[in-house]
Amino acid sequence: YKRRLILTIESNKFFKTINWEKLVLAQEPAIYVPKPIQKNSGKYHNVDVNFNYRKMSPGNVAECLDEGRRHLRFVVGLYALQMKEGRHFVHEHPQGATSWADEWMQRLIQHPKVGVTSCDQCQFCLTTPGPDGSPRLAKKPTQFASSSPQMLARLSRRCTGDHGHQALEGGRPAAAAFYPPDLIVAILR
Repeated sequence: YKRRLILTIESNKFFKTINWEKLVLAQEPAIYVPKPIQKNSGKYHNVDVNFNYRKMSPGNVAECLDEGRRHLRFVVGLYALQMKEGRHFVHEHPQGATSWADEWMQRLIQHPKVGVTSCDQCQFCLTTPGPDGSPRLAKKPTQFASSSPQMLARLSRRCTGDHGHQALEGGRPAAAAFYPPDLIVAILR
């Protein structure tokens, strides 16, 4: 039995204590999708560092950014392993995130087998509570890199503009910090 999909890596603790390269080689996933870090270090992917870290000391900001950078570079290494073994990966971060400019990420997306696409998650039915508490669509522009052209084609959906969006502010980002079921289906298909 071989797993067809791996969802992993929640924090640096895991990749310090487990030989992930050996695990990925042993399980031979057809596609590798890492789980983003959920703590402050995950903010490495956010667009405006000054906004996200304005209440933190410069030392804590540097530590969070360093942890996010190490995590990103770790998963980029596993993506390279997947491609070397003839398998695929999917990488997701918000469109415009600072992580897309990282030198390791830039080298990865310049690889001839890697493509990049964008989507608006409202096209996958992402919702967040509106002012009255009822679910409203959230646009959440997101960028993907993958070695699978078929995956990129499935994920490439932009908003048609035929509906409104609830801004992801004031506590709403937490409600939208997951993949909506339609996006999960698109990845698993």
